Amino acid sequence: MKNYFFTKALTSDGWHNNVLICVNDQGIISSVTADASDQNALKIDGYAIAGMPNIHSHAFQRAMAGLAEYSVSSQDSFWTWRDLMYRFAAVITPEDLKTIADQLYMEMLKAGYVSVAEFHYLHHAPDDAPYQSGAKMSHSMTRGAKTSRTLIGSVKMSHAIINSALRTGIALTHLPVLYNASGFGGQPLKEEQKRFSHNVQDFCTLLSELNIKQDNYKLGMAFHSLRAVQEPDVHIAINHLSNLDANAPIHIHIAEQIKEVEDCIAWSNKRPIEWLNDAVTLDKRWCLIHATHLNSDEIRMIASSGAVVGICPTTEANLGDGLFPLSDYLTRSGRFAIGSDSHISVSAAEELRLLEYGQRLTLQQRNITAAATKNTHTGAALYHEALKGGVQASGFDGGAIEKGRRADIITLDPKSALLAGTPDEKILDRFIFNGSQNMVNNTIVLGRLCVKNYRHFDEDNITAAYIELVEKLQKRVSLRHE
Repeated sequence: MKNYFFTKALTSDGWHNNVLICVNDQGIISSVTADASDQNALKIDGYAIAGMPNIHSHAFQRAMAGLAEYSVSSQDSFWTWRDLMYRFAAVITPEDLKTIADQLYMEMLKAGYVSVAEFHYLHHAPDDAPYQSGAKMSHSMTRGAKTSRTLIGSVKMSHAIINSALRTGIALTHLPVLYNASGFGGQPLKEEQKRFSHNVQDFCTLLSELNIKQDNYKLGMAFHSLRAVQEPDVHIAINHLSNLDANAPIHIHIAEQIKEVEDCIAWSNKRPIEWLNDAVTLDKRWCLIHATHLNSDEIRMIASSGAVVGICPTTEANLGDGLFPLSDYLTRSGRFAIGSDSHISVSAAEELRLLEYGQRLTLQQRNITAAATKNTHTGAALYHEALKGGVQASGFDGGAIEKGRRADIITLDPKSALLAGTPDEKILDRFIFNGSQNMVNNTIVLGRLCVKNYRHFDEDNITAAYIELVEKLQKRVSLRHE
């Protein structure tokens, strides 16, 4: 049992002062008491709010953030960036991946994220050969002895992610990715994509191997994209995952680029969302990553299905993807969540701010999210909507400070100049729209204090290892256009 006392907290029925939150040994909130005393409690100086799920991450890309901003022509796009990313991915070992993920997940915790959905397709060894049979797994719950030789490398790469989440304290929704084609209709993989691939039988075995029972861990799966999978394999994988957990989340990149939409229509005579919904019937288990280029029928289709759209504004802006039609979607009660994707930014506040600003620039209006959700305050509207979608897409029951929920809590620093003189109802507005200085001074995940007064409990060691690795990576791969 742990007792936390907060200066101020946003509970399920609004802001309150002097809030005592009792957390049981399983990390679940057992009581919330306002106007309480701090006796026998750890006093946390901050304004407590529910922490944000990060529903889309490619951890390895954190180490290349900012290194692809180089052009030799006027035709740079997502597709030229992808070629650079392939070159970078080709050299990453399991040990590298863990070091990168350690740094990234620590940064997420410091920035207001309490969980991460890792969209993990960096399978196999860097040379596409399996690791030797009997390769040691560092995660104590591995069942590597039961794993076929061809999957040992994939398990080891996944365990790099799992071990990183365990080390840093972040909650992990692990999403191994099925990726076995280079284009619509089952086109053969390109050489640089083979490291990401499994046949569907091996993929299902991998899911079984990674079906670990642990409080801070949730297994789901992802399809890389419609162009990277074939319909029979989609059904086989979904059925297998459902046998492991009927509620496990399913994610997919979809309709991110106009070329992808055009290629899908040419192949199937259907737009991507239309094809997917006809093939599987979308429901609340699904998280549609990006879904940038939609028509009105697709907006209605997603909103009525109960699925979540995973929006990653800073990455989508960096890659020139386009802008999701948020206003139309929210007026139909559609759900969204946010992710940092390629990690050119690791900030929940910045993702939400850019999401709103993109709509304002498109519509030439202000307070778009507030109007679409009939909420007076845009910051509160953005934050609460992203919490609801994030909880659904991650599978972790946080998202609110109330009895029975996970104790996934962050605090905003009351000493921050950016919050000076702020009335309660405008705290979230200022968190999202007032400057770029980080206000998150404490982060609690499942009752554990992972960040205290802006510092992660293992920050020095994690950052030193990351700096050393990145300096070595620069010598292994060039990210200049060729």
